[in-house]
Amino acid sequence: MASNSGLVPVDRAIAREACFTVPVFLTRAAYDDCVAWADADTHRTGVPQEEEGRLWDVLWLAQAAVADLPLWLELSDPGDGVTFTVHRVPRDLDRFRLAELEDANALAQPVRLVIRRGAAYMLLIYFAKAVA
Repeated sequence: MASNSGLVPVDRAIAREACFTVPVFLTRAAYDDCVAWADADTHRTGVPQEEEGRLWDVLWLAQAAVADLPLWLELSDPGDGVTFTVHRVPRDLDRFRLAELEDANALAQPVRLVIRRGAAYMLLIYFAKAVA
């Protein structure tokens, strides 16, 4: 699924399952931060995750962000975006830091993403910035 370019396409079947009818892309930064996960990440963090589940979280939350805007896709300008928050386990978390956390819910760190319509009638999800 990952691409070497600056954009990572989302499999059309997965996008449709998340109720997106047009192609969806994530920027490389958003993909690497919020979706990418390997066995080495599980070993380092001690937290089992799956890339497909992390992608589903991003897509579902993006869909929820625009669901109350019925004509958003058709009427929005390509530059208009809707911001939403994803709580994900950071890939750079290590077991030692994990042991210091008093609350297991603190594992999931918030990240702000933006979904917007691209110029070619596609959707783009990109990394906004970490929530302070």
